[in-house]
Amino acid sequence: MRNQTMLFWGAALAAAMVFQAGCASTKWGTVDPNISLKEQDTHVAFTLSDTDGVAVSSEARLNSGPLVVVFYPGESSSFVPLESAIQLGELSHELDAFTARGVSLVGISTDSRGDSRALAARLKLRFPLLEDGDGAVTRAYAGLEGDGGAISAVFLIGEDGVILFAKYAVWGADRVDARELLAVIDRARPSDSAKPGVRGGYRPSERSQLQVTAGASEGFGGWDGHNWGAMTVDLTHLTPVGTSLMIGESVRGVFGKFPLLEVGTAVKLRHTFRDGLEEIYLTSLVGASIGLSSDVAVGLHVGARLGSQAVILPSLAFTVQFGFIYEGFIDSAMDGGFRVTAEMGLTWF
Repeated sequence: MRNQTMLFWGAALAAAMVFQAGCASTKWGTVDPNISLKEQDTHVAFTLSDTDGVAVSSEARLNSGPLVVVFYPGESSSFVPLESAIQLGELSHELDAFTARGVSLVGISTDSRGDSRALAARLKLRFPLLEDGDGAVTRAYAGLEGDGGAISAVFLIGEDGVILFAKYAVWGADRVDARELLAVIDRARPSDSAKPGVRGGYRPSERSQLQVTAGASEGFGGWDGHNWGAMTVDLTHLTPVGTSLMIGESVRGVFGKFPLLEVGTAVKLRHTFRDGLEEIYLTSLVGASIGLSSDVAVGLHVGARLGSQAVILPSLAFTVQFGFIYEGFIDSAMDGGFRVTAEMGLTWF
């Protein structure tokens, strides 16, 4: 039974990791160089309605300063890709830096006004989403997919109507972010470089994490050898310290023949990819082990976890991890022992 339990969890985690790896290579669009606008091209003027039915004109916007136009696949193309939703949300989060430079933003899709209104409310956007129902504007700039949705692209248009920057998102991780756009603006207008930069803290990789996982545990030797086939539930809170390091607290319950509570410090080293939407990590653990029965007293534990997580919603990721723990106990009839764990769960940002 003990081997069957670990085999089950091992197979489940392996399948989950394969799923996560597949997300990194998702292809969203195919750019046609014959119809797509490029840098130094003259923009195509447009007037479209926002979610309140108010007409928004590119010419009127350019009279006040440069304009950023974001084309994204909408609900009309089956769904808004996660990368596009995070891109729109991050640009809105950093809107003050664009406003300080006299730059305005609009998003365009072939969605209906109602779908755009729902998306803007869900992401709490602070710039307008425009309805390009017949796809004419989208077709002139970025092009359309076979399902009628826009090919993801971002254009920075100068006040003279010339396109200063254009980037298409052929693959899921190709989305331009606020930092890259602001750098382009500051190069074009050096006097703006002294204006406020990005605030950060919006993308999942920049936020604190609350990780909740559950799985199976297999013990070897001492107390852990008697506690084979136990179930585990883990709660870990981590705060980023730079881009590759996170520090926090971990609480894990081990529910077997001898139930146990582990409380300690977690230090996580991670490598992010797919624009920070996926990561692999190694977490070191040290802390106290508290027996929940009269057979086991208080002790210490040290260990590590190797895991992977993939963002599935702007504030949620799917997580899988394997762990290795050594525990030693004080004033207990049980000697110290080793334990391996296999867990999966969710991470909130």
